[in-house]
Amino acid sequence: MALVLFAVRSWRHRPAGATQAQLPQWMAAIDRFTPVKTFLRALLLSAGNLKNAPLTIAAAASISSSGLPAEA
Repeated sequence: MALVLFAVRSWRHRPAGATQAQLPQWMAAIDRFTPVKTFLRALLLSAGNLKNAPLTIAAAASISSSGLPAEA
Protein backbone atom coordinates (compact mmCIF):
# COMPACT_ATOMS: atom_id res chain seq x y z
CA MET A 1 0.00 0.00 0.00
CA ALA A 2 2.86 2.35 0.79
CA LEU A 3 4.30 1.83 -2.69
CA VAL A 4 0.99 2.79 -4.28
CA LEU A 5 0.83 5.96 -2.21
CA PHE A 6 4.42 6.82 -3.13
CA ALA A 7 3.63 6.23 -6.81
CA VAL A 8 0.59 8.51 -6.65
CA ARG A 9 2.66 11.20 -4.92
CA SER A 10 5.43 10.89 -7.51
CA TRP A 11 2.90 11.08 -10.34
CA ARG A 12 1.33 14.25 -8.95
CA HIS A 13 4.70 15.96 -8.44
CA ARG A 14 6.10 15.17 -11.90
CA PRO A 15 7.23 18.09 -14.09
CA ALA A 16 4.42 19.72 -16.03
CA GLY A 17 4.45 20.18 -19.79
CA ALA A 18 7.45 19.47 -21.97
CA THR A 19 10.04 20.41 -19.34
CA GLN A 20 12.51 17.75 -18.39
CA ALA A 21 13.16 16.87 -14.76
CA GLN A 22 16.57 17.84 -13.41
CA LEU A 23 18.92 14.98 -12.62
CA PRO A 24 20.41 14.74 -9.13
CA GLN A 25 24.06 15.82 -8.98
CA TRP A 26 25.34 12.31 -8.29
CA MET A 27 23.51 10.97 -11.35
CA ALA A 28 24.70 13.81 -13.59
CA ALA A 29 28.29 13.08 -12.49
CA ILE A 30 28.05 9.62 -14.09
CA ASP A 31 28.11 11.28 -17.52
CA ARG A 32 31.63 12.55 -16.82
CA PHE A 33 33.12 9.18 -15.77
CA THR A 34 36.19 8.00 -17.65
CA PRO A 35 36.47 4.33 -18.64
CA VAL A 36 38.99 3.74 -15.85
CA LYS A 37 36.73 5.34 -13.26
CA THR A 38 33.80 3.27 -14.52
CA PHE A 39 35.83 0.05 -14.27
CA LEU A 40 36.97 0.89 -10.72
CA ARG A 41 33.42 1.65 -9.61
CA ALA A 42 32.18 -1.62 -11.09
CA LEU A 43 35.00 -3.53 -9.40
CA LEU A 44 34.21 -1.88 -6.07
CA LEU A 45 30.51 -2.65 -6.33
CA SER A 46 31.01 -6.27 -7.36
CA ALA A 47 33.76 -6.99 -4.83
CA GLY A 48 31.87 -5.21 -2.07
CA ASN A 49 28.83 -7.44 -2.47
CA LEU A 50 29.34 -10.28 0.02
CA LYS A 51 26.96 -12.55 -1.88
CA ASN A 52 29.58 -12.78 -4.64
CA ALA A 53 32.30 -14.15 -2.33
CA PRO A 54 31.18 -17.83 -2.26
CA LEU A 55 30.74 -17.85 -6.02
CA THR A 56 34.18 -16.31 -6.54
CA ILE A 57 35.81 -18.78 -4.15
CA ALA A 58 34.07 -21.72 -5.85
CA ALA A 59 35.15 -20.50 -9.28
CA ALA A 60 38.76 -20.06 -8.13
CA ALA A 61 38.78 -23.54 -6.59
CA SER A 62 37.34 -25.06 -9.75
CA ILE A 63 39.90 -23.35 -11.96
CA SER A 64 42.82 -24.24 -9.71
CA SER A 65 41.82 -27.92 -9.51
CA SER A 66 41.36 -28.27 -13.28
CA GLY A 67 44.96 -29.29 -13.80
CA LEU A 68 45.59 -26.86 -16.63
CA PRO A 69 49.12 -25.50 -16.97
CA ALA A 70 49.60 -21.89 -15.87
CA GLU A 71 51.52 -20.84 -18.99
CA ALA A 72 49.61 -20.16 -22.18
